[in-house]
Amino acid sequence: MTVQPIRFDPDIFNNLSNQEIASYFDHAGGSLVSGYWQSAPESLEINLRTDQFELCVILAGEVELTYRDGGSHVFKERDIFVMPGGTQCIWRTVRPVKKFYMICN
Repeated sequence: MTVQPIRFDPDIFNNLSNQEIASYFDHAGGSLVSGYWQSAPESLEINLRTDQFELCVILAGEVELTYRDGGSHVFKERDIFVMPGGTQCIWRTVRPVKKFYMICN
C-alpha cells in the first residue's frame, strides 16, 4: 500500500451549495471519512455517537460551539480542533465557514 497525496483545490467550494459535502476519502464500511464542507450562517445541533470523533480544520469563516453546560468555544480560520465521541453541542456558523473534516468511527 502506498500513500497518495491529495492536493487541496480552493476552487472546490465554488461547486458546493450550502451544507454540501465534497468527499475525498471514504474507507470501506464508513469507519473513516473525510472531505470538505461549507455553510452559510446558521445553527445546527451536533450529537456525535460515543464511538465517533471529528477532526475539523477551519479554512475560512468563524463558528461557535456551545455545550449543554453553557460553555462555548469560538474557532476561526486556521484553527484545528477535535470533537470527541459523545460531543453534544450547538454549532453556530457566525461567518460563512469552509472546513476540512475527518470523521472516525
